[in-house]
Amino acid sequence: MERKDYRIENAIITDVRLESESGRVAITLNAPFQSINKDTGEDIMTDTFRLDKLALTQQVVPLTDELEEAELYSAGDSLPFIVLKSVLRKAVVTVDRQYKEKDTLREGKKEGDKNDKYTDNLFKSVFVEVSPRMSDAAKRVLSKQIELMSTKEERVIETRRETTLVRPPFGF
Repeated sequence: MERKDYRIENAIITDVRLESESGRVAITLNAPFQSINKDTGEDIMTDTFRLDKLALTQQVVPLTDELEEAELYSAGDSLPFIVLKSVLRKAVVTVDRQYKEKDTLREGKKEGDKNDKYTDNLFKSVFVEVSPRMSDAAKRVLSKQIELMSTKEERVIETRRETTLVRPPFGF
């Protein structure tokens, strides 16, 4: 198989799992696609890709109205896994798969930055479109999670660059 960028269109997310060891989110689609075995470097067909939870949050929030309120309460941090799962499971998505060669500079990094280069040949997954198809149960879970996020006591959220004090809305 030739390694080049490609697009997966109109795929359905069939499963969303949080991997306990890595903290990454595994997303399974209803159709196989080209990837690279991380251990062997060989081309494979798979139906699952993984993303860092913060990267996933940053990609899907601008594409889904359903996550806007939750994102406001998160104050720049990644959204809780259960919030992401309730919106993404069963969603119809378009994902760009961008081929990245080992030792090439990552986007937004400068030479010498920590983790400035890709350490393996890989396909980077980037959401282009997300059309949630939430069940009533998923809508109830999302609503409850947003309610919990909005009513938490004042708390400190550590972000990558600064510390932000978050107060409950409207003095609740």
